[in-house]
Amino acid sequence: MRGRQTFRICVAYALAVNLSFAATPTIGIASAIGTFIVNSNEVDGNANLFEGSKVKTGKASSQVLLQNGASLTLGLNSAGMVYRDHLLLESGATKVDNMSGYRVEAGSYRIEQDQPASQAVVRLEAGMVEIGALAGSLRVLDSKGALLTRIGTGTASAFQAGGSGGGQGTPNPNVNTRTRYRTAAALLLAATLAGLGLAVDAILQPAPTSP
Repeated sequence: MRGRQTFRICVAYALAVNLSFAATPTIGIASAIGTFIVNSNEVDGNANLFEGSKVKTGKASSQVLLQNGASLTLGLNSAGMVYRDHLLLESGATKVDNMSGYRVEAGSYRIEQDQPASQAVVRLEAGMVEIGALAGSLRVLDSKGALLTRIGTGTASAFQAGGSGGGQGTPNPNVNTRTRYRTAAALLLAATLAGLGLAVDAILQPAPTSP
């Protein structure tokens, strides 16, 4: 009798788990010309995304289309967790289009659109968060939601990745100058080739050596 009861409990639990997975709605789709990884599984072509799916790229960038209209491109050797209303960038770079109601979180910072139809490039590299506006303007906030700065079209700013208020989140003028020089060509290329996934690939290239 006890064995039958245990069996029934196990069957009921398995059915409940299966139903919960079946009821989990997709939030979008990721694709790449090549292979990439979604939640530790190698994918060739397309993959459905769910809330909190982790996408990791290698030698091919990945395009993410969300049901809310946001469009993301993860650059080469990049990783992030995709949510319905934001991307948590863990490494590498991303380009984001259609940012209405969508944001990027990177290194304790939140990047949101300040104007409609804004486009952003965000990169995590060498302990810095680099943020560029391809179109419109962006707001950069700290982890507490305090506004740190606004970034206009064709300009960029850089922050220490671990900064969070208390003066730690203020832009570094010297770093900003270098960042503007090193991203100017990438931003111009992105404006010309928007939507082809080349903006992030360009911004990932090594910075030129200063004379």
